[in-house]
Amino acid sequence: MRGKANFFILTILLMALATTVMAADPPNSIVYQGRLADTSGTPITATVNVQFSIYSAPSGGTAWWDSTYSITPNTNGLFTQDVGPIPTSVFTGIKLYLGIKVGSDPEMTPRQVMTSAPYSFQSLTLAPNSVTNITIATGAVSNTKLASGAVSEIKLAGNAVTTSKIASGAVSNSDLATNAVTGVKVLNSSLTRSDIADEPGIVREMGPGGLTIPTSGHVTIDSVSITVPGAGYVVAMAFGYGQFMSNASGLMGNVLLGFETLATTSPRQPYTVLGGGNQSIGANKFSWHSFASERTFAVSGAGKQTYYFNASRGWDTATVSIESSKFLLLYFPSSYGTVSAVASQNDATDLESSTPISFGPNPADPNSVPEVMYQVDLRELEIKALKAQLEAEEAQQKLDDARSLQEADSQKEN
Repeated sequence: MRGKANFFILTILLMALATTVMAADPPNSIVYQGRLADTSGTPITATVNVQFSIYSAPSGGTAWWDSTYSITPNTNGLFTQDVGPIPTSVFTGIKLYLGIKVGSDPEMTPRQVMTSAPYSFQSLTLAPNSVTNITIATGAVSNTKLASGAVSEIKLAGNAVTTSKIASGAVSNSDLATNAVTGVKVLNSSLTRSDIADEPGIVREMGPGGLTIPTSGHVTIDSVSITVPGAGYVVAMAFGYGQFMSNASGLMGNVLLGFETLATTSPRQPYTVLGGGNQSIGANKFSWHSFASERTFAVSGAGKQTYYFNASRGWDTATVSIESSKFLLLYFPSSYGTVSAVASQNDATDLESSTPISFGPNPADPNSVPEVMYQVDLRELEIKALKAQLEAEEAQQKLDDARSLQEADSQKEN
């Protein structure tokens, strides 16, 4: 069962390899067709075991893979056998040889060189990291071939995405993180007035009329609010009249006026003094006096800012009411010179530049005591905030660069 049996089996099997495997889908198997005949050419129709083996050498050696099947040929000795599955690891790119053994006979010789068709199994799987940027042709991977979200920030090398790679209008406001675009990332002269949202703003209100100032404690004449888009300065101003009616002794009295950030705070230096204190104008006489009060506040960020125009009594010897008051808030996103303000010792502690100013007892205010205040430049707060922001951005950039470098090293190792 060697001569012609060998010939027919091998010849037809190789034809099957070349023709049927090309269209085969997983599992990784090959359809073999052959004819079994004895040495005289008589067909063998009895059931017989046939072993198929794959070697890396034309003779000798150990089979890389083998499998035995019970085959029953038809009346002409023809048979068809699905052999497999064959592991894809068998096909490593080197030349392979097919050996066939029928029944108890020795393996047929010579072994036959396997054609390239079975190596198509290897295309069904890819070894980890076998596809690199070197093996991919330029332009082969387009946007349509990438799954949504497949390319994350960590997979991009530092500075890999430049302006030339971003389509015009592709980045909208919703794509930008809060505070992601800072001054250092904007080219000089690239913004026009129409591009700027943090422009100066204004709020103007009329206050109540006929508000009597109590002889003790303090009272809020009115509160005014403004919503600002970012850090900057708010200048609060108040204008109006005070109506004084002297007492039986003819003394006018006075009122202290000033803006504060809390309704519970009495006016502090530098407050505005309205009235004449212990000046005599005659018993039960009316006197009108205009006032203008101003204070500048530093704003650390976006949001609603509320300011209270408070009043308290100095000399309480007359009845005082506030009439025709008007309030004005002006917001400025940046300064163009010194922003001078007066602060208490506690408020000036964190500022590097401050000049002490002595406020002695006010002759028009019997309750005043000597107080030391400090003239400060509110721009120092703005500069400190900007420096802190720049330091945070630099730290974030270093972190992003380190992550990109780590990712690149990881890809090289793989």
